[in-house]
Amino acid sequence: MGHSAGGHLAFWVAGRHHIDRGSEIYQPQPQVPLHGAISLAGAVNLRLTIDLSGYFTYAHDKQEVFALMGCRPQDLPDRYKAANPGDLLPFHVPQLLIQGSEDDQIPPELPARWAEMSRRLGDTATVNMIPSADHFDVMDPESQAWGTVRDGVRKMIFS
Repeated sequence: MGHSAGGHLAFWVAGRHHIDRGSEIYQPQPQVPLHGAISLAGAVNLRLTIDLSGYFTYAHDKQEVFALMGCRPQDLPDRYKAANPGDLLPFHVPQLLIQGSEDDQIPPELPARWAEMSRRLGDTATVNMIPSADHFDVMDPESQAWGTVRDGVRKMIFS
């Protein structure tokens, strides 16, 4: 589970078994079984984050992805293929994406687009869109959104 950029990392861990052995970031897999992956307003697909950043509110997201990756996708496609969770599907574990409808950091369209792509490849992906929640509400135990997060985590762990 991870929030924002941590959502990217959580989903990357779930898909890293697909990284090509020739990749600069390939490492042998640890023997840690995953029960699922949970994103709290996460940048789970770097390419999609770039595509959706055409909206003026999210324009900074594109630059943040470029800074993280050191380039645009077309400059070093193999780097994106190894580091972008969207290129590492299917995960073969359930995925839960929790997002606020009023998020000004990660486009609220991203989770539904991710879930559609993931399901097409045979995975199970659930989206919980929380009305009126912002980017930070999904990680704040004092927020109205927290019950949705808590319930999602419990369901993932105990199912």
